[in-house]
Amino acid sequence: MKKIIIFLFIFSYYFIFSIRLPLSYSSTYVNNNNNNKNLRNLLTQDLETNDYIYHILKTEVCIGVPPQCLKVAYDTGNTYLVVGLPKTSSQFDNKFNFSKSETFKSVLNSFYSLPYRYGVIQAREVSDYVQVSEDIDPKYMLSFMISWNTSEKYEFQGILGLGNYYPKRDEDNSFDERFSYVHNLYSNGIIKKKIFGHEYTDRTHGVLYVGEVPSSMGYDYYKCPVAPFIAFMNKWHCESRAIALSNGKNFTQFHSPLAFDTGYVDIRGPFYEGNSILSEINEMTKGKCQFISEEISNENRYIKLVCDFDLDIKAIPDVIFYLRGFELRLRNIDMFRAVLIDGKKKYISKIIGDSRYNYWNLGEPILKNYNMAFNYEDNTVGFAINQNMLEGDWTMTIILGIIFVVIGGLAFYLISNRKQIFARVRSRDIEKFTKGEMLNPGSQMGEIMES
Repeated sequence: MKKIIIFLFIFSYYFIFSIRLPLSYSSTYVNNNNNNKNLRNLLTQDLETNDYIYHILKTEVCIGVPPQCLKVAYDTGNTYLVVGLPKTSSQFDNKFNFSKSETFKSVLNSFYSLPYRYGVIQAREVSDYVQVSEDIDPKYMLSFMISWNTSEKYEFQGILGLGNYYPKRDEDNSFDERFSYVHNLYSNGIIKKKIFGHEYTDRTHGVLYVGEVPSSMGYDYYKCPVAPFIAFMNKWHCESRAIALSNGKNFTQFHSPLAFDTGYVDIRGPFYEGNSILSEINEMTKGKCQFISEEISNENRYIKLVCDFDLDIKAIPDVIFYLRGFELRLRNIDMFRAVLIDGKKKYISKIIGDSRYNYWNLGEPILKNYNMAFNYEDNTVGFAINQNMLEGDWTMTIILGIIFVVIGGLAFYLISNRKQIFARVRSRDIEKFTKGEMLNPGSQMGEIMES
């Protein structure tokens, strides 16, 4: 009997939590197939925790002959594939050893300094065969960057840049298609269209699509045309209409352009716009936050909030960036990063006002909540809400759970006590019979005939 009770309890628990409504969106999931020439599903990605809130989406590429495979973070805000060089101060988890590749080529005169996240990567141009895995064919030659120095330590083994590029924009522009991973796939006939996108199938895994739009986008997703509004900056970007807080506070005077960078950990924008938003948020924190404003260089500065760890984050409204007919929402639970300051846990806002910016650079805290399609063919960025990242409504789940438990409990009671129940019924019948209260078929039949 104890085993039955335990089984019913476990079954009830999993049943209740599996019927959470509204039901989570389940996109068409295609397992990785190394023989798929169109690379529809490039790889299943792992989201690895970097701090209490932030995650990094990784994929794998293989370089050289024989291939050396590295887990790289894909980044829509950069154009380059960047990997580290052994025995240097390049601080990647693992590095590409070019001396072990039979097909490696070096271009000694091309050196670059690439800003990335909080630091700078110093690299030079090289070329070799690059594949998406050890088993997939054909191989193809790609120009990429090999780094000998990084000012920051990165928790991955390289960067797969998928950012936009405009090679015809300026004759002196060094950003060209030879560094583009997507363009090389296209020019080598591996994909038919210069489109890529990503979707989060749940909170722990995602899929990177190359060569077509992710299946979760459907046909009616929002498209935003992009244009090179920032000189020599290869980012996907489009025009903003307004910025607002979800509590109704509207910043309609803000029309700064929006750039989309999946490799960026913060939401960074113009100093005074950032200051205005953070001031509104700070008034709702009941004195648990303070402004941090620091000089950078050449009279440039940035501003952000540092808050106590007991801050009620869910009481803060979301921040909404309005496009033409679509809104990108920074949820309050994604608005802060947990850090240690002087040995104490604190929250630092991911919204940063920076005097060096005349646009908003929207990073992973927002973009992880949207499945996206980046299209080189028509220069658009597409957005579809990722239902798996949204908070569901537990009301119906609780009601159904209570009903299920009551019915299950009643059924269990009847089954486990059936002998006693039937015995009680029989004893009641005998008692009625002895008192003459039982049905008299003969007299009742006579009454029916008379009527």
